[in-house]
Amino acid sequence: MKFPDGFEKRMKIQMESEWSSLKEALESEPPVSIRYNPLKFQKQQNEFSVPWCKDGFYLPQRPIFTLDPLLHAGAYYVQEASSMLIEKAINFISGDNEPKRVLDLCAAPGGKSTHLLSLLNSNSLLVSNEVIQTRVPVLIENLTKWGYQNSIVTNLDPKIFARLEGFFDIILVDAPCSGEGLFRKDPKAMNEWSEENASNCALRQTRILNDILPSLRPGGFIIYSTCTYNPSENQDQLQKMSNHHEMTSIQLDLVEKYGVLELSSNGIYGYQCIPNKTKGEGFFMGVMQKKSGEIKDHKINKKLNISIPKTIDSSQWLSESDNYVIFENHENEFSFIKKSLQHDVEIILSHIPVKKIGTHFITLKGKNILPTHGLALSVCKSPGLPTIEVPLQEALEYLRKNNLNIEYPGDGWKIVNYQGNALGWVNATSGRFNNKLPMEFRIRTL
Repeated sequence: MKFPDGFEKRMKIQMESEWSSLKEALESEPPVSIRYNPLKFQKQQNEFSVPWCKDGFYLPQRPIFTLDPLLHAGAYYVQEASSMLIEKAINFISGDNEPKRVLDLCAAPGGKSTHLLSLLNSNSLLVSNEVIQTRVPVLIENLTKWGYQNSIVTNLDPKIFARLEGFFDIILVDAPCSGEGLFRKDPKAMNEWSEENASNCALRQTRILNDILPSLRPGGFIIYSTCTYNPSENQDQLQKMSNHHEMTSIQLDLVEKYGVLELSSNGIYGYQCIPNKTKGEGFFMGVMQKKSGEIKDHKINKKLNISIPKTIDSSQWLSESDNYVIFENHENEFSFIKKSLQHDVEIILSHIPVKKIGTHFITLKGKNILPTHGLALSVCKSPGLPTIEVPLQEALEYLRKNNLNIEYPGDGWKIVNYQGNALGWVNATSGRFNNKLPMEFRIRTL
């Protein structure tokens, strides 16, 4: 592997005696890891477990994930193991298991957002934001597959969140960076690297942090992470937060257990994964706590439209339907979210534009009620909804949006299951199946 000259020169100084073993590790095959959805798929801990993530597992080799229906069902997410380290930060700062207001600022494609949803109390509210508009659909798709109801999706520049002053308990900033930690996994990252680009990334990261910190409540925490080794994009960003925003650094117990490097200077603690020490790619993380600030009382001037037609019986579709508020998010399109979250959602609606709230579960078309793909994949759906269990080949045909070649189960809407996990709906009518998988969810491989 031929590294950029500027990168290798800096790393020899930065890593000292570690550089030769790191370089050797970077020339080896990267590990493959996934993280299971705890509400859809349970797996016992074993020798393949990612030690810092209770639902993380290594695979002996990389399969063709596209041809595994369980991926499309949201039973697991393909995620780099080192980035799962945020679980330890979340567990440390939310150990009381109380509901939290959480922002994932740079969320697409959704790996860390789905991880956060698995870790947080179900009465917590997650706002998943993606700045780049073209990346929002994949974020929504992955959140839909994961199946949780307690999330909002936004597409905003970080500075817009200043309208929600002091609102969030936790903000995750997985910042855009020079990508040095991905060189082994993604040669494109190495080809795009330059010292100028790394410097520009550091300037962008500082701006992002300056813009987002006003929305963190006093006493709240920011988790800052990158997939690079560059101190100007890592420890230096934590130091700037401490110097200019009255933030204090939090020390985590990660070093001895997991082989993570603890980088400490001037009371600032950062944690670096390097492939010769940890089984994963290069990843950096630090946790900062806001010392002071004013508690803000946020006004509500925009409420959810909960005037729903009497024809909608949510108990037909949702488990424990009394726990949810049903609202019309667009004309004749209805979504749900926990009643305990309604106040926080209405605060957000009153201050910033949103792309998606909760789970869209039914659409009215004339007198007909049409269930949605989001409902099929939801962990909140009624267990009494009719299902069809199909084998692998039929599951793949369904995911290609083809017809099913199985015994006709009778008329009506039915959820297609594979190994007990929902893939989507069919509407069986007059002896034939109408495949209701959304076009954007279909697989295109043979």
